[in-house]
Amino acid sequence: MKKWTVLAMVMAFLLSVAVGTGPALAAQTGTVTVVHGVPGLTVDVYVNGALALPNFAPFTVTEPLQLPEGNYDIVVVPAGGDPANPAISGSAYLPAGANVSIVAHLTAAGAPTLSVYVNDLSNIDPGKSRLVVRHDAAAPAVDVKLARPGMGGEKSAAILRNLSNPNEVSADVRPGRYNASLAPAGSDQTVFGPAPLRLKPGMVKIVYAVGSIGDGTFTLLTQTIKAR
Repeated sequence: MKKWTVLAMVMAFLLSVAVGTGPALAAQTGTVTVVHGVPGLTVDVYVNGALALPNFAPFTVTEPLQLPEGNYDIVVVPAGGDPANPAISGSAYLPAGANVSIVAHLTAAGAPTLSVYVNDLSNIDPGKSRLVVRHDAAAPAVDVKLARPGMGGEKSAAILRNLSNPNEVSADVRPGRYNASLAPAGSDQTVFGPAPLRLKPGMVKIVYAVGSIGDGTFTLLTQTIKAR
């Protein structure tokens, strides 16, 4: 039931995007990316009668969904289920506006939950990249350590401190190849990584920590967006 509650929250958000938008946005489209970070749940999502997200599996990041203004009927069923007998359904008028990521994930204590992030695509200085790290895992607060590999060994590039679920930290850094590691907040002991990252100029790289340390499902998911 808890997992279906998470999906209900996701659908509720999609069906309520219209709130707070104005007529000036009527000719625009919005961008929604859905990140599935809850282990053990696979579903089919139908939009206006068409299968939009088949077999939407855990630890999947959708392609950006460009949603034009209009009316949307949304139905969610267990993978392979009959859309005529939905587990969740609803309809709404949907304009556009922001670039958002919707993340179904676990709390630090391991309960399913939902977080919605507005992606910061503001201007990045020339010759820089933006790294955003989001803590959406069943795990305690961490420090994110970013290092640049080289001939002389790794050199520390940045430390993003005390990141807790469901928050985010970010830094604008030089583009290139990095190794990212996670340590308990305030500790030098690496508990995950190093994981390789490639940051490109003018791009926003978003890293999601999802799953659970306790049950061995902890992993990283990524999303890349061009800054404005």
